[in-house]
Parts: sequence; structure tokens; C-alpha cells
Amino acid sequence: MTIPALGGRIKRFLARIPTDALIVLAIFLTATLSFGLGILAGKDIAQAERSGIWIEERPVVAADLSAGAGEALKSAPEPMTQGGQYVASKGGEAYYLPWCGGATRIKDENKVWFASKEEAEAKGYRAAKNCKGI
Repeated sequence: MTIPALGGRIKRFLARIPTDALIVLAIFLTATLSFGLGILAGKDIAQAERSGIWIEERPVVAADLSAGAGEALKSAPEPMTQGGQYVASKGGEAYYLPWCGGATRIKDENKVWFASKEEAEAKGYRAAKNCKGI
């Protein structure tokens, strides 16, 4: 059987199927594929949360450009935090990891940084319940 003959058989087969059924089948296959890809993406995110590995973008500065691409790659990355490993709000009661949702909503002028959990708890803060990893 040649390829044009196979194409003709497929066209005749599809012509016998009602158009509405083909549309429903296309929608079903698209939804199933989208759901499956969402599950796979969620597994990658969950695995990154468990391992504690986060990739953050770092702005390119003039020093990086003048040093050349090779030198920029060899330079040490900037630290993830601005003053410690844990952050809290001046008026709040809980401390967070810098990438937690609660920490990202704190204005920079209201942030209090701590080097350790013990230091934060000594100042009267408690661990945030909605921040995984604490």
C-alpha cells in the first residue's frame, strides 16, 4: 500500500464519522493532554520544593558585561537573601524563609532579618505555618 492510498483510506474513514464526534474527540484529547502536562509540571515543582533547590534570576550588571561571558559564569553567585536566612515583618508575629509567599509581601523597609531560627524565636517570632521548609 502506498502513502497516497493510505491517505485516501484515512480520508474515507474520517468522512464516515460525524463532525460533532470528531470535535468532541479533539476536545477530549486536548483536555487530557493538558491535564497530563500539568501533573508533570506539578511533580517538578514539588520535587524542587522537597530538595530545597531554587533557581532565581539575577539581574545583569555592567560588571558582568565588561568581564566577558566566561568571567561572569565563573563569578560567585549573589546570596539569595539580603541579610540572613529568615525574614519577618517588624509588626508581625511569624518568620519566613525569604521565598515564601508571606515574606514576599513584606515591604523592604519593614523586613527584619535573622541568621537562624533560634535568633528569630529569641526575638519573639514564631515559625510561619504556611511556609514549607521551616
